[in-house]
Amino acid sequence: MKKEVNLDVIRGGICIYLLLGILWFFFYQVIMFFDSNALSIPEGVSHSSLFYFSFTTLTTLGYGDITPNNAFAMILTNAEALVGQIYPAVVIAKLVSLYNVESK
Repeated sequence: MKKEVNLDVIRGGICIYLLLGILWFFFYQVIMFFDSNALSIPEGVSHSSLFYFSFTTLTTLGYGDITPNNAFAMILTNAEALVGQIYPAVVIAKLVSLYNVESK
């Protein structure tokens, strides 16, 4: 069965990328539950900043305001950064290369 790649498939691929950021946000919440010092979060900033941190790491932007402090958090942030670069470069690029504009 050959499936055509249309605009909806590409949108689905982008949604998966965004869901990866949300997944890592939940991972960071679990880490912070077990070790509240796993990530250095500036005073006065709530734990909702983990959402911001997740997407900053996923896109490898990395402002440096929140940093991992233990080995597990470091491994997790590195894994997110790798996925954040590999997924668009491989999966999204492949979908876009297979995209066919539907003829009317």
